Amino acid sequence: MPQQYSAGLLAALIPLVLVLACAAPVYWLLLLDTAFVMYPGEWQLGGSHLDASDLCIAGIMLALLIRPATMRQATRRSIPYVGWWVVLGSLFTLSYVLVPLNQNYLTGADNIAYQIYRYCWRPVSYYVLAAALLQDRRKLEVTVLLILVLADLSSLEAIRQGYAGWESKGPLFTKNQLGSALITPTMLALAVAVYFPRRAVRRFGALTVLLIARAQVFAGSRGAFVASMVACAVFALWLVRRGDGFKKMVQLSAAAAALAMAAIIVQPELMTRPNIEYLMSASHPGEVDTMQWREQERWPYFTNIVLQHPWIGVGTDVDIRLDDYANTPHNGYLAAALIHGVPGTLVLLSFAFIGIWCGWRVGRHGRDAWHQALGAAIAAALVGLLVHNIVDATFHLPYTDKLYWILIGSAVMLRRYPSAFATITEVRAPAARAIAWRPQVAR
Repeated sequence: MPQQYSAGLLAALIPLVLVLACAAPVYWLLLLDTAFVMYPGEWQLGGSHLDASDLCIAGIMLALLIRPATMRQATRRSIPYVGWWVVLGSLFTLSYVLVPLNQNYLTGADNIAYQIYRYCWRPVSYYVLAAALLQDRRKLEVTVLLILVLADLSSLEAIRQGYAGWESKGPLFTKNQLGSALITPTMLALAVAVYFPRRAVRRFGALTVLLIARAQVFAGSRGAFVASMVACAVFALWLVRRGDGFKKMVQLSAAAAALAMAAIIVQPELMTRPNIEYLMSASHPGEVDTMQWREQERWPYFTNIVLQHPWIGVGTDVDIRLDDYANTPHNGYLAAALIHGVPGTLVLLSFAFIGIWCGWRVGRHGRDAWHQALGAAIAAALVGLLVHNIVDATFHLPYTDKLYWILIGSAVMLRRYPSAFATITEVRAPAARAIAWRPQVAR
């Protein structure tokens, strides 16, 4: 369960959100939301749950209402697949309203609206928010760099925990959640390290890759490790297809080999250390074979429940009749079908394939090498998340789900409006009136 934030934090955050809504580029609120989600928590007010995402989304809506220039900028380009997105939210809503499990929460119009917003539309809203607010080069770059900074902070926390002999879960609740949350930053960091225009930022990207790799070893999430390797393979496939890609690949491979050799020289027993052996093994002595356990026990059991309730699901992926260790399917696709039904799950997955296709097309035909690398990294990260969903409910993990939608929203806009990301535009409004403060600058 999320930790309880203090009332003092709420008192400080509300005026901050109001100031940003009135006087700052509105995408800063999306960045603030993204920063908070890596450190999850909430407040309970009158029986309702409130968190930083609710405040930031409210701030975004307020900014769009009171600042006409901001509204015009956010809506100046149509968002691809928005109709399909409405279908997804509607299927989620239909499932939530109809399943018997949720009937106790649907008491009164205000309560029904709150439940539908929080559990049906808010999770998928980041597709539209990313597509509407990250519509130029600088905004997208700042967002990517913020994601890397958050990954660095989380990795450092996990590394500290590992050296202290604790479970390496960073600021999240389990090592598997951390492993899943680091898949996307790994691919973005690789893209930054290879093709970002500024050398200092490329070095920062390379450092982020190293920190994430060390944190992943300490976390020991084998599913996330395999998913990251698959994502890296997809990015490598894109890289070798480029004219200068083979040279970049050789440089990356040589750097990785040199680092590995240096680490082995410093610590000759490195490959026999428990965390390395655990990460490299499909099973571990004295431990249940989790893949066999999933395939033979959990997946058939929950698949049968899905087949009994295929259209709207049952509203939860937790079966309280089972013990705490084995009461979920440990599979993201089954979890989504249990919560939303099969139709909603299929539409949810269709967005992943849309994001992969758009990202790969940007990787092949982007405006410049950096944007091509970013598109390929998005496609690779989404593939990694789909792979990790085989062994964990990645779509419903903190932070990972938000990045999933931000990546897809960014990919479709990069694909549909490539020329927009060759320019920098910003809008800032003092208090009550919005004015443009930075003209378009060709890059």
